[in-house]
Amino acid sequence: MRHVLFSLAFGCCALALSGEGPTVTVAAGELDRKDCIVNFALPEVVAAGNYALRDEAGGLLPLQVDGAHQGCFVLDQLKAGQSKTYSVVKQEPAANAGVSVTKNGTALDVTIDGKKVISYFVEKSELPKGYGPEFQRGGYIYPVLTPSGKLVTDDYPPAHKHHHSVWGAWTKTEFEGRHPDFWNMGAKTATVEPLGLWSAENAQKFFPDEVGRASLPAGGHGGPPYWSGPVQGGFEAFHKYVDLGNPKAADAHPTDALFEDWRVNVYRLGAADAKYRIFDIAIVQRCASKSPLVLPTYHYGGLGIRGHRTWDGKDNCEYLTSEGKTRATGNTKPEGKPERARWCNMSGKVDGELAGITLLDHPSNFRAPQPLRLHPTEPFIGTAPEQLGQFEITPEKGYVAKYRLVVADGAPNAADLDRLWKDYATPPVVTVK
Repeated sequence: MRHVLFSLAFGCCALALSGEGPTVTVAAGELDRKDCIVNFALPEVVAAGNYALRDEAGGLLPLQVDGAHQGCFVLDQLKAGQSKTYSVVKQEPAANAGVSVTKNGTALDVTIDGKKVISYFVEKSELPKGYGPEFQRGGYIYPVLTPSGKLVTDDYPPAHKHHHSVWGAWTKTEFEGRHPDFWNMGAKTATVEPLGLWSAENAQKFFPDEVGRASLPAGGHGGPPYWSGPVQGGFEAFHKYVDLGNPKAADAHPTDALFEDWRVNVYRLGAADAKYRIFDIAIVQRCASKSPLVLPTYHYGGLGIRGHRTWDGKDNCEYLTSEGKTRATGNTKPEGKPERARWCNMSGKVDGELAGITLLDHPSNFRAPQPLRLHPTEPFIGTAPEQLGQFEITPEKGYVAKYRLVVADGAPNAADLDRLWKDYATPPVVTVK
């Protein structure tokens, strides 16, 4: 799928398509919709570019179409049981709006209407003074900022030097008779390395058989490695999980265990002053050889989120899950049953005001809703499907996971988060004629 790169977004002048364009009908289903991200397929008559959906009253919603005829728009509001029909019209671009992705040295910076939202380290980031080289990492997201610009994540925290804002790694594993720990990099048994952005050469090298990648959301696949647009922008990048061998063995040598594909989409909601930001992470992993990676039962390892440094300490931040659990009740205890949740919020004060980040778990994920690791004294959320028992990532199947992150100023609103999760889990039905 090829994306058209957009440096500009929507203006106020709509131009009709040559000939009669398609109509798009959106059905809310059983849910009230608000700020709802909608992805759908369009016929080939609609080429890649900037468009709008025009309703009967003449109102316009920005529509972004990629080279695979996949459309994306944000439905501002639609009541349960209702539907709305739009005409697809061509739209002239206007400056200084939309989602923009730009290369900045070793990182990609993502902005909405000129304000930074996240950055992603394409290469290894700068190592803090006094840290051993084994801790240096790339292939993760930092910083993560709220609409008002408040930082809600941390990188290389002193007590856990291997934590990196929004990142992924497996902890307790078995691979070819060894036990590489890709999470605790200080043990020097394993690491995760960035392999660069998407390219045809990289795709053929690391995912030649497309294991799992067909289930990734539209956008970016097979196209440019990063893209911008009026509705969404993002990037696609590769990582590898490297078993470093027994650090005490004289003949230890690195062995690739997994290749990983990350696709990240950042969305511009309808209002320029939206009270939250939304971005998606879709992850595909495949074995780098004929050897499976075995994941025994363990209490953490998967996708991790490290909160703001001032949230460190058990009284400086709080958790709230979709099940109403808090820091005191939401963490899986070694002797207890796994705590599972559709979403989990972590929040605390930044510059004297509350801000937070919420992880939404897609229902298609393996063992969804996935069990959680909520650190009892430090600001950390982790997904851990291995809490429910041992499983394997095999050459035949691979592993796929999808998450949505909501970043907001203020205290968490459970009703809003429930609504956003339901929109993510069961989007509206779209019919194109």
